[in-house]
Amino acid sequence: MVQKPQRKKPLSDVAANSYTEAQLAFTTTPTQDNAVQLYEMGLNVFPIPFAQKGGWPWRQFQYIRLHPAQLLLAFEGRCNLAVMAGRTSNNLFVIDCETRDSFRYHGEQLADARIPIWSIKSGGEKGGGHYYLFCKEGEVANIPPGELNYTEVRGTRCYVLTPPSVHPDTGVIYQWHKRDGDAPPTVSIHDIDWLPLKLVTKAKRALQEPTALSELSQATLQFITAGAPEGQRNNALFAAACDMVGNNYDYYTTSQVLTPVARSCGLPNNEIRDTLRSAFSQPRTPTRRTTNPKQPQWQTAINFIQQHEWKGRTGQTDRAVLTACAERARLGGNEHGVFRASTRELAELARLSKNTISPSLKRLQKAGLLSFCGHDKTSTASLWRFSEKVLRNWYTDKPWISNSVPKSQKTDVAEQGALGKTASILWEKMLSAGKPMKVAQMVAAFKLSDHQVYRALKKLSGFGLVERKRGGLWVAVAADEDWLAEHVAAPTGTLGKGEVRRAQHIQERALRAGEEVLKVRWHELKAPEPFRKPATGDAASILYCQNCGQGLFLFVGAVPPQVCRFCADNYGWKRGTIWFSTPPMTPTREKRKG
Repeated sequence: MVQKPQRKKPLSDVAANSYTEAQLAFTTTPTQDNAVQLYEMGLNVFPIPFAQKGGWPWRQFQYIRLHPAQLLLAFEGRCNLAVMAGRTSNNLFVIDCETRDSFRYHGEQLADARIPIWSIKSGGEKGGGHYYLFCKEGEVANIPPGELNYTEVRGTRCYVLTPPSVHPDTGVIYQWHKRDGDAPPTVSIHDIDWLPLKLVTKAKRALQEPTALSELSQATLQFITAGAPEGQRNNALFAAACDMVGNNYDYYTTSQVLTPVARSCGLPNNEIRDTLRSAFSQPRTPTRRTTNPKQPQWQTAINFIQQHEWKGRTGQTDRAVLTACAERARLGGNEHGVFRASTRELAELARLSKNTISPSLKRLQKAGLLSFCGHDKTSTASLWRFSEKVLRNWYTDKPWISNSVPKSQKTDVAEQGALGKTASILWEKMLSAGKPMKVAQMVAAFKLSDHQVYRALKKLSGFGLVERKRGGLWVAVAADEDWLAEHVAAPTGTLGKGEVRRAQHIQERALRAGEEVLKVRWHELKAPEPFRKPATGDAASILYCQNCGQGLFLFVGAVPPQVCRFCADNYGWKRGTIWFSTPPMTPTREKRKG
């Protein structure tokens, strides 16, 4: 009787071609073993061409991990093993030492700090290596070459090779040097005090919503948020500093706000210092504020959504989708008003299914409210911008707000089957009004039809969220998220539906990202000739284990093994296909009137 192989093996330094053909029929390769174990530690692993440092799709793994069912397939045959640093690997950061001396120095520093060591010999000509660490505070910012002596820090959106990869220059195999414990240690950036480590922050985005600086001019706020081009930097810095002096800001606060912006524009420290001192050399008057300042495009979109009358059977669905687009624009819109929004991201924000999002986006495009701008190069998600119809009243005196999605929409009560979209919006607007209202007043104020209001009030009344008073007046009853979850979401069966949707979308993103790698691996393993770009409509045949879901490439004339190499069971195989994608949708220019 043949003994079933064990899936898990210790991390090995053996080369990938050390197994015999008989062993390969029932065992995994060292690369696959290492990939599985590192993946189970929480590290984001993906394949790289053998004896190379790049060449296959990898940028998508900055945001997503491989699906577990694709691990063995992705690392089939000869390939290098890469580990992504940053948030997708539990905030992993790597101290990359180029020389033997720097590798020894950082090892001594870690030992003196009594930090367990997880280290790798990289196989380079100068005898360097890597130290793996998890950061407890968050994602560590990169330290590029040149800032430290023969040392880099890879902390965000970077990857390193790991055993048993082969160094592209020397042909030497990466080897484990030392491993204290079952996983890399978790440390604080303050524990690594010999390195100038910093966390990845969003300081620039925080300045996009000026609250404490709201008395400053629009030109000053523009300089703080976006800087100034070469040739205008000194004048813009001086004008902003004079504006802050005129508004009674002290030198320290002014320097703390303007100095980082000026440095990012390329101004040297001495010029920045002299410009600030010149601004404080005499009394200044505040810069005249713009009487009608520009507000963010997402805020203008929210104002449009609130004032627009959403008619028809799909009106509230389109409203929820456009609101989700406004939230995506708030989180990641650029200076041109273009923002990234995939169907999955919009589905999570709008609490709708993916199949509902796509038709809604087409209706919004047809109505002239959204314009398609192509695809993001890294994530392949769609790029959008609001049309001129939405941005018609871009200048406003209304105050800035910090969020675009209604509070009720962030909970499971907004799911279909609970309150739904219309009832959630009506309840939240009644709470904001803070006074009893008649149906006719709600219709006029909230841009809803009589039927929508009556139906929403009936649903809200059944959950005790509104009360009817004398004279046909209705008043909303306040409730917190815990009460809504217990008395609305739980009885209707929608509690946790949002989390289930997000988890499903994570799996779908992982499978899609993995498929891009699998297509490359399939062509590489299929034929010995150099890789050619697959034609549209080609497909890769794959067998999936009916027990664990792991995949196996199926080529013409090949006979699948009787036992799965991952779970060591013989439940049989299920045939599947990976189709090569069709050409993406091309962006269309927005039609301008006049």
